[in-house]
Amino acid sequence: MIVEDKKCSLCKYKREDLTIAPCNVITSVVTEILRQAGFAINEFLVTKSVALGDISCVHEYQLKEEKM
Repeated sequence: MIVEDKKCSLCKYKREDLTIAPCNVITSVVTEILRQAGFAINEFLVTKSVALGDISCVHEYQLKEEKM
C-alpha cells in the first residue's frame, strides 16, 4: 500500500541539515494502528519526503500475504 501525503505536517519545507525524514514517526504510528486493526505489516518505510527535497511525502506499507 502506498500513501502520498502532499501536506505532511512534519515535513513542511526542505531542510539541509536532515538525513532522515521526520515523517518516519507517522509511518510508525500508522503501522501500529494497522496492526491493532488486525493487519499484518511486513515492512514500512518513507520513500520520499518534502524535508529531504521531494515534492511530497510517500509512505509505503507492505502487508503480509495470508496463507490459505
